[in-house]
Amino acid sequence: MNVLLQEIIQYRKGLLAWIIGLSLGALMFMPFLPAFADNVDSMKDFLAGMGQTLTGAIGIDFEVFFGPLGFFNYIYSFILLAAGIQALALGLRIIAKETRFKTADFLLTKPKSRVSIYLQKVFAGIICLIITQVVVGLVCLFSLMAFSSQSFPMQTFLLLVSTLSTMQFFLFTLGILIAALVPKLKQTIGVAIGITLLFYVLYMVANVTEDELYNWFTPFKYFEGNYIIANQSYDTQMLALGLSLTLLFFVVGLVVYRRRDVHSV
Repeated sequence: MNVLLQEIIQYRKGLLAWIIGLSLGALMFMPFLPAFADNVDSMKDFLAGMGQTLTGAIGIDFEVFFGPLGFFNYIYSFILLAAGIQALALGLRIIAKETRFKTADFLLTKPKSRVSIYLQKVFAGIICLIITQVVVGLVCLFSLMAFSSQSFPMQTFLLLVSTLSTMQFFLFTLGILIAALVPKLKQTIGVAIGITLLFYVLYMVANVTEDELYNWFTPFKYFEGNYIIANQSYDTQMLALGLSLTLLFFVVGLVVYRRRDVHSV
């Protein structure tokens, strides 16, 4: 059985669990949208009482928040956080598991080049992530259409939903690179949670301090929903940075994977 198909089969249960969990995130919170829309003035007073520092830290922008897409974007930011953990953990796991389970020498002595093995592993991960993105995106669309009494620009919605793809591919390739650099990595989900939460904390710090320097160090700023709603487009500079780093992680991961030593069992 080829590596690509084997990787997808091995991850199928985890993939299903993540899809269900992320979809439930939208289905659980979007029913609150009608109540939110009917009490905008009360919400404004409540959020104003919290202070701009706190509301800004958690990603609430008063200019865009009080609308169906603003509410959706706030809920979606937490879906992105969880989906980022999924992608980073997958990138770590898909490269590190042979070393963890002491099967790396067996796999790499097969009549397949390391480049072929690496690419098949990466494509298997990409397929799993695309399945996640399509299902979650459709669930978000149907739930927003079902519970929103106001119309919303579909193009802006699609731009928002697409941030799931760019965010996941960024963190997936970062996970691949880390796993290639640290071949004896024994923990994947814990590392994925720690790194993704660190990025989110940096995102909160960037919001509070309004220091653009922090924007460069967190992918949550590369594909920020508030900017998309306000401008109906991506921040091209940040998007270019995110995509460039994604490609860089992929290429450097391949170079390291080809050259690293593989210890026999």
